[in-house]
Amino acid sequence: QLVELDRHHWIVLAQGKTNRQYRREIEHSQHDNEALVRLVAPTMVLFERTLFGHHLPSRAEFEACWHPLETFHELLRTPAGASA
Repeated sequence: QLVELDRHHWIVLAQGKTNRQYRREIEHSQHDNEALVRLVAPTMVLFERTLFGHHLPSRAEFEACWHPLETFHELLRTPAGASA
């Protein structure tokens, strides 16, 4: 998700940035799309729990992040101010 967000100019990937910083970038970007923030937030939380908490995600947790993939791509293509 982060790579795609960077590719579509929602964020700027940089070593050392945190997920919270990326989330703020999305929230305050020229696009200002709350739906996108709501979609990527669970993935960010699950990633942090997995990496820092050594929590192995359940299949249901993984599916909850994976299932909205097409919606994620649609939101990336949605022009600012338009509804998906």
